[in-house]
Amino acid sequence: MSSATSALKEAKSFVVIGQVLKPHGVRGDVVVRVFCQNPEDFWKYAELWSEKERIVLVKRRRLSADQFVAHCDGYTTRNEAESLRGREISISRAVLPPLLNEFYVTDLEGLRVEDAETRILLGKVSAVQDFGAGVVLEVIDINAPHRAVGMFPFRHEAIADIDLESGRILVYVRFLV
Repeated sequence: MSSATSALKEAKSFVVIGQVLKPHGVRGDVVVRVFCQNPEDFWKYAELWSEKERIVLVKRRRLSADQFVAHCDGYTTRNEAESLRGREISISRAVLPPLLNEFYVTDLEGLRVEDAETRILLGKVSAVQDFGAGVVLEVIDINAPHRAVGMFPFRHEAIADIDLESGRILVYVRFLV
């Protein structure tokens, strides 16, 4: 197994459920954006991970629907908390309930992207992004990973089918951005 394949397999064994946005105050607290469907579910998981390091977050208070102020054990100053900025917070996939007719966003990364009408291979999903106006799939050329093919909005009109078993997403090219 190649190191890239091994890294992808290891990454897929974890699911990102939040991200540290910024420090908050002077005592090591941080603002965390939560990606769970029900944001309160974030606090149910005992084992949180960030960059292969177990972290312990203690909820302080809610800022908005999907943001909380939390304290990370071992971080006592704003400068220490600053080192957490941008870090993703993950949990082991093994602790999550099984899904029926659903998937985690991380399951889409690496899937082949094909034109729904011609079945021509367009590339593969390199990332799933949410810039505020909606989720988009970033697609790169399989033979030249540094070359972007484009982005597809993650909406019913643009996506014809997602088949995790065959590792393929069918898209309508007219929605390519």
